[in-house]
Amino acid sequence: MGFLIKAPSRREELLDRVEANGFSRTLPPVPVITRWCTWLEAGSFHHQHLQAETYFIKETQDNSAIIHKLKKLCGKEDLKRNW
Repeated sequence: MGFLIKAPSRREELLDRVEANGFSRTLPPVPVITRWCTWLEAGSFHHQHLQAETYFIKETQDNSAIIHKLKKLCGKEDLKRNW
């Protein structure tokens, strides 16, 4: 979720969505390339928060290129089947 680092309004919008879905108001961990544990922790976090993150991506009014790309990815049927 590197697209949140430089966009405070996007970050707040995601945190609001995560909180509305009953999760604590925390950002995903940032994995470190050389540390396997951090990749596993990040994957676990995203798996647990996938529904809230998907709703955020679909409902945001942000017009940035990354959000547009994420919306296209969330709309793919094969991705939905593998949840």
